[in-house]
Amino acid sequence: MSVNHHSRKQRQLKSLVKQLTILLQKTDADLKSEIRKIAAKIKYLVSQLNGIISANRMKRILGTIALVIGVSFTNTANAQWFAYPIQDPFNLQDGNDNEVNSPEFADIDNDGDLDYLSGEYTYNYSYYGGGGYSLGFHFQENIGSATNPNFANPIINPFGLVDYNPTNLSAIHQFHKFIDMDNDGDFDILSNVVNFDYSTYSLISDFIYYENIGTASTPQFTTPTANQFGLTSSASMLFTTFGDIDGDGDIDILGFSYDMSSYNMNFLFIENIGTASAPNYTTPQLNVFGIPSGVFSYLSLEDIDNDRDLDIMFTEEAYNSTDFGYVENTGTATTPQFTPPPTINPFGLSFSNWQGGGILNFKDLDGDGDNDLIVGTDDDKNYYLENVGTQQAITYECINYACVDPGTGNGTYISLTACQTSCTPPVSFECNWPGNCYDPGDGSGNYITYNDCMADCTPQPTWDCVSPGNCQDPGDESGNYWSLQDCQNACPVTPTWDCDATLGCVDPGTGSGLYTSLAGCQSNCNATSIESTELKNLKLYPNPVKNALNISSNKKIDKIEIYDALGRIVISENNPTNTINVEQLESGIYSIAILFEDDRIVKRFTK
Repeated sequence: MSVNHHSRKQRQLKSLVKQLTILLQKTDADLKSEIRKIAAKIKYLVSQLNGIISANRMKRILGTIALVIGVSFTNTANAQWFAYPIQDPFNLQDGNDNEVNSPEFADIDNDGDLDYLSGEYTYNYSYYGGGGYSLGFHFQENIGSATNPNFANPIINPFGLVDYNPTNLSAIHQFHKFIDMDNDGDFDILSNVVNFDYSTYSLISDFIYYENIGTASTPQFTTPTANQFGLTSSASMLFTTFGDIDGDGDIDILGFSYDMSSYNMNFLFIENIGTASAPNYTTPQLNVFGIPSGVFSYLSLEDIDNDRDLDIMFTEEAYNSTDFGYVENTGTATTPQFTPPPTINPFGLSFSNWQGGGILNFKDLDGDGDNDLIVGTDDDKNYYLENVGTQQAITYECINYACVDPGTGNGTYISLTACQTSCTPPVSFECNWPGNCYDPGDGSGNYITYNDCMADCTPQPTWDCVSPGNCQDPGDESGNYWSLQDCQNACPVTPTWDCDATLGCVDPGTGSGLYTSLAGCQSNCNATSIESTELKNLKLYPNPVKNALNISSNKKIDKIEIYDALGRIVISENNPTNTINVEQLESGIYSIAILFEDDRIVKRFTK
């Protein structure tokens, strides 16, 4: 069978060479994209047949096409090169949660193209501890084709999928793959989820299995179950991916775990000692295949150098960008061996337009025979890096007002100078701190003019407690409190009292009273009653009162003051009407002082 398989690839290669030769004789500019795709397919087949057929035979098949497309027979094992990352192509859409995006592609409906599945996080207020996340899925069907993908608008939890709701836990990460776990010809889903336990403030990692009980064309998934196939929970496992790392025909699990005692990030290997139809996973092994601790985190397996064994690719956050790391498998497809340190940003890979974590997925999205790279970021975005085969001619494109080489050889500008001349960001301004506006230089400022920025770039009010009861705004946003109420709550005036001849012991509300306790004031205050004189025809009603207190008097009232049981003024009105609104007062006993031009009457009432 292998001979026939390689013969078929040789026939495909000859056919593509013939097609490319015909196209290169034409001058139609619209054929440029088609030529590039056929050239990429030729390069891929050359890499697949390298070592299978002789170099001389390869040269005879390719002829002068080898020179045109730049095929090297001495290094075809490394014939991969990736273009500049493009955010969310083919109508791929971000999720609704700004969480870590784990992109996955498979022909889930068996129509010959790759569909897209990512995780969707939903906040749920009912969980123990005040809330948590449940885990679902964001699905986009490929309604384009295998070579020209176009993804439909998202559907949440299709094919009978349901949210995973861990009891008394908050699910915080989900890393899933389409895998035919039971070898029945359709795609199941195995997901590694990381949960937070509010009761113990610890992490719990589980494997969640969604079996496809439908068909390869009409999937239908069961309710998720935890830790099937001998898999177990873990308090340290933070990420896993899947692949046949030992070349025995079944899917193993790899990832990393975090040792809380030594603070080491350990490489994790869980071997499948069962079969492709009945998987059975062993106890996790740490730092095997020559890999020490602390090398990488979000890893992916891919034969990136085309030598027929699985290598390791991963991302790591740099100072102001994200780097790709590559650790070559220097062993074999069945006996892997890795020798860190990793090579940084090989194969033309670059991710300077992103800073953060990234989860890698290698799939042939454009159907040209090689695996492209899709990176899911930790704020739910997708970046696509096309595999263009070998390094293309350097050209430039203006992307976000920066001149970059798109890596495809078809940039708008052939020189950096020409690009920079046209790629000029508009002047804009950003408020750096109060009273300081600057132009970020990349057109990203929130203000078109400097004056608009300065008009809005003023200090926001903040407050400091200068002394008890005295909250002030320092005027430079340096205060410890964002609201006056928060400051006043944290900066209360210490109650003090003075002896009033009419009212008895009264708290002036400024902390300046003579007595620091009510009892001390009362023991030294000579007044025996808060009522002094009476005025004929003065009435206070209703008493008790609910909302409105009425005062009936044949004399003009100049002022009223209402005191609580501690003698603090709670309402004060000059030239009041005969109806006083006391709705805001709490229930209790109050005193009201009614002041006339030549008299003062004090009455008690109940609210």
